[in-house]
Amino acid sequence: MENRNFKNYIQNFISLTFLITIIVFSIIAYFTIKKVAYPILLSKEYENIRNIGNSIVLELRNKIKNAETLSLTEANIYKLLEKKKSVFIKIIPNFLNLSGYENIIAGGGIWPEPYTFSKKDFYRSFFWGRDKNGILKYYNDYNNPSGKGYFHEEWYVPVKFLDKSKVYWSRSYIDPYSKQPMVTCTSPIIDNKKFLGVATVDLKLEGLEKLFSQYAKKVNGYIFVLDRENNFLYFPKGKTVRWKGSFYKKYINLSEFTKRFPRFSIIKNKIESMDYKFINLARQKNSRFDKIADKISEESYQISKQEAVLITTILTNPLKLKLASNLESFKVEKDMIFNEPAICTIIYMPGTYWKIGVVVTEKLMSNLVNQISWRIISNLFFPIIFILLIGYFLIRHNLLVPLKKITLELLNPHDKEDFYINYSSNNELGRLVYYFNKRTRELKESEAYSKAIFEQSPVPIQIFDKKGIAIDANKAWENMWGMDKRDFNGKYNIFRDKIFKNSKEFKYIHDVFNGKPYIIKKFEYKLKTVANIGRDRILNVIMFPIKDTNSNIVRVVVIQEDITDKVKMEESIQRIGQLEALGELSAGVAHDFNNILTGMVLNLEMLEIKLKGNREAIRFINKIKISMDSAKNLIHKIRMVSRREEHKMFPCKLNEILKESLDIIKPAISSNIDLKVHILGNHFWIECDKNSINQLIMNLIINARDAIKTAERSNGLIEITLKEENNFIILKVSDNGIGIPEEIKERIFEPFFSTKQKTEHRGTGLGLSIVFNIVIMHKGEIAVKSEVGKGTTFTVKFYLLDYQIDDRKEDKKNIRLNKSLYNKTVLLVEDEDNVSEAESEILKYLGFKVVNAKNGKEAVDIVKSSEKIDIVLIDWDMPIMNGEKAILDIRKINQTIPIFIVSGAISERMEKFKNSGLITEIINKPFKKDEIIEKFNFYIN
Repeated sequence: MENRNFKNYIQNFISLTFLITIIVFSIIAYFTIKKVAYPILLSKEYENIRNIGNSIVLELRNKIKNAETLSLTEANIYKLLEKKKSVFIKIIPNFLNLSGYENIIAGGGIWPEPYTFSKKDFYRSFFWGRDKNGILKYYNDYNNPSGKGYFHEEWYVPVKFLDKSKVYWSRSYIDPYSKQPMVTCTSPIIDNKKFLGVATVDLKLEGLEKLFSQYAKKVNGYIFVLDRENNFLYFPKGKTVRWKGSFYKKYINLSEFTKRFPRFSIIKNKIESMDYKFINLARQKNSRFDKIADKISEESYQISKQEAVLITTILTNPLKLKLASNLESFKVEKDMIFNEPAICTIIYMPGTYWKIGVVVTEKLMSNLVNQISWRIISNLFFPIIFILLIGYFLIRHNLLVPLKKITLELLNPHDKEDFYINYSSNNELGRLVYYFNKRTRELKESEAYSKAIFEQSPVPIQIFDKKGIAIDANKAWENMWGMDKRDFNGKYNIFRDKIFKNSKEFKYIHDVFNGKPYIIKKFEYKLKTVANIGRDRILNVIMFPIKDTNSNIVRVVVIQEDITDKVKMEESIQRIGQLEALGELSAGVAHDFNNILTGMVLNLEMLEIKLKGNREAIRFINKIKISMDSAKNLIHKIRMVSRREEHKMFPCKLNEILKESLDIIKPAISSNIDLKVHILGNHFWIECDKNSINQLIMNLIINARDAIKTAERSNGLIEITLKEENNFIILKVSDNGIGIPEEIKERIFEPFFSTKQKTEHRGTGLGLSIVFNIVIMHKGEIAVKSEVGKGTTFTVKFYLLDYQIDDRKEDKKNIRLNKSLYNKTVLLVEDEDNVSEAESEILKYLGFKVVNAKNGKEAVDIVKSSEKIDIVLIDWDMPIMNGEKAILDIRKINQTIPIFIVSGAISERMEKFKNSGLITEIINKPFKKDEIIEKFNFYIN
C-alpha cells in the first residue's frame, strides 16, 4: 500500500509538472523573445550599422592610402635626388600627377629644414598646387623672408616627432589659392636619424562627398563627417554647416553647430567624451606625452596648447587599426533631421582621427526586429509543446519504474554498513547507481586518506572539542613544540591558557567556538616542553569550527603556521637595508670630503713651495700635512667598510687589519668597557679578503660589547689577542658578558638566530652567521667557550702564509718629472672651483700648460676643437655630462690620448674602464704633486 501510494504520488507529480512546464514555457518563450532575443536581434542591427561605418572607414583609408604612400615616396626620393632646383622642378610634379586621382590630390611638395637644402638659403621649398584648370603650378610664396616660415606651420612641426615610416594628417582647412576644403598628408624626411624636412600631399575633401552620400542610402539614414578638431567635413545639408556670409565653402565647428541646433548636443557630448577617452589612453601609453605636446605648441604659432594635446594623441595613435574598439552607438531622443528618435553610431578613423557619424531612425530598426521575433515564436512554440508531451511518456517509462526500485533499495539496504544499492542497467539511472556505489567506496577511502594527510601534513594542526579541550594533534605540531601530543591531549584547555587570556585576541576565541572562523596574525606564543625549556614561536593561527549536518559545532581546528624565521628575516632585511643606506651615505661623504682635502693638500704644497726658505713655516705646514694624511686614512677606512665588492684574496697582514678595524670600532665602545689588545708579533701574513676579515673582527667585538651590555657590567672588559701558534695565526676575542647557555650554544651560528631577549634591542641574527661563513671562506676554524654569567671567548684560526716583502720605503723626496713631459698641455676637467684652481697651480708649477673645463661636455668640445691636448685629467662625478660619458665621447675622437680619472671615490665602474683600456690610470683624491709625477712618468712615454 505504501509503495502504491508512493508510485501514484510520483506519477501525479510528474503529470502536474509537465502541465506547469507547458504554461511556464509559454510565458518564458514570450518574455525570452522580448527580453533576450529582441535585444540580441537589435544588437545585430547595431552591428550591421557599425559594419557599414567600418566599410566607410576602410574605403576612405584605401583612398587616402595613395596620398600617404605618395608622401612617403617623396620623402625617400628627396634623400636620393641631387640638391638642385632644376632637378626637383622636373621630377616632383610627375609624382603628384597620379593617374585617376587628379580630382582628389590637390598638390604637394618638399619642405626642407632651414639650411639643409643649401647652406646659403634659410628658406627653400618646392610646392605645387592645382589651378582652376587642374594643372599643377609651382608656388614659391612660402620662401618669403618676411613670413613666419613654413617650418612653424601646423602641418610641419608635429612631423618632427614621427618615425620615418609614419605620416601625419593636418587639420582641415580652406586652401588660400583654390578656395577648396582639404587636408595635408605629411611624412618626415629622416636620414641617419637626422631630421631633414617634410614631404606633403594635399587631399581635396570635395571628392569624398559622393562616397558619404552613397553609404547614407544603404542605411536609409544620413552620414556626417568631422575632422580631428570637430570641424565638419561633410553634412547632408551643406548650407547648415557653412559659415554665414563666407564667399567660399568653409564648414563650421561642432560647438558652433550645436549652438544653432541644440538637438545635436547629445552627439556633441558623446564625441567630446570619446575624444577625452582617447587622449587619456594616449597619455598612458606615452610617458613623454605632455613634454611633446608642450614642444609642439611652442614651435608652431598656429597650434594652441589644447590642439597640441590632440595632435600628440594622434602621433601616439592609441587606436591603431582595431576598428571595433573605435566606435560607439547611442540613442538620440529627437534627431534634428528625422525629427524622431534615432540611433547614432560614431566611428573613429585611425591615422586622421576623423569622426564618421551614421544616423538611422529607431523605428526602422524596431520594425525589422519585431517581424523576426514573432516569426520565431510562431515557428517554435507548437513543435516544442509536442516534444514535451512525448518527453513525458518517455520519462514515465524510463524513469518512474526504475526510480521505484532504487527507492526500495535505499529504504531497505542489504548491508547496513556498506550501504550499497543493488541495481544494474545500461541507462542513466544504472550509471547513477554505479557512481553512487563508487562514491560510497571513495568516501571510505577518503576518510582514511584524510586521517593520513592530517598526520603527515607539514603544517602543525590541533583539534579541540567544543569545550576547548585539546583532543588531537599531528606530527608537525609535535616537532614544532618538541613534545608528545599524548602529554598534552585531554590536559590542555584553550580557555585557561594564560597567554591567550592576556592577549587582545582572547575575546575572539569564544566567537570561534560559537561558529565564527578567525585568523590571528603574528601571534607570539611560548610553550614549555617536557624538558621545561621554553620555546618562543611567532605564529599565524587559523581557527575554524567543524559542524555536523544540524549546524552543531563538534570540533574546532587550529592551524599554526610557524613564521618565526620569516619575521626575523623581514626584520633583518629592513636592518640590512638601513646599513646599506648608511654605507651609501658614508661613501658620498667620503667623496665630498676627499674633494675638500684635495684642494687643501695641493694648496699646502704650493704654499710650501712659496715658503721654501722659511723653515719655521715649513715645520707647521708639515704638521698640517700629517693631520691631512690621518684624515685621508680615516676616509679610506670608511670607504673600505661601505664598498660592496667581490671577495678577492691577497696576502695581508692580520695585525694591520686588526688595527684598522679597532680605529673604526672604538667610537662604538662604551666608556665603561675596557678594550685591551695583545699583538704578540709583527708578521702575521694570511691570504684573505681584507674587507671580509675587517667585518669578522668588528662583528666579534660588537657581539662582545652587546653581551657586556646585557650583563649590565659597570666594569666591562673586551680582550683581543693575536699570536702565532704551530703555523697558525690565532685571533681571540673574549668578554666578561652574560655568556651563552649550553643548550643553545650549537645554534649561535645559524642565520637569524639571536640570543638577545625581546626586551632588548634585537640584532639581525646574522652577525655570527656572517663570521662563520667568512671563516669557512678563508679555510679557517672557529670555536667558542662560554660560561653563563662569566663571559665568552671566540677563537679563530687561520693558516700562516709564508710571505716576505721588503718593508723599506722608497725615498720619494727627489722625484722629478721626465723632461719629455715639460710644456705638455693638460686638459683639467673639474667642476669644483677651489679644487680646479689648486690642481691648475700644481700642474703649472710642474711645467705643464693647463686648459680648464668645468664639466664633461666642455671637455669633449675642447678635444674636438683642439689638436694640442696631450693629457686629460678628469673627475668622474660632474654636472651636465659626467666623466663616464665624457671619456666614451673623447675616445671616439682620440684613441691614444692618455686619460687619468681623478676621483674621491673609486668605483667598480672606473676599474672596468681601466681594465678595458678606456683610461690610463686612476688617481685617488686627495693626492700630492709627487703622485702626479709618479703616474705621469710611469704611464706616459
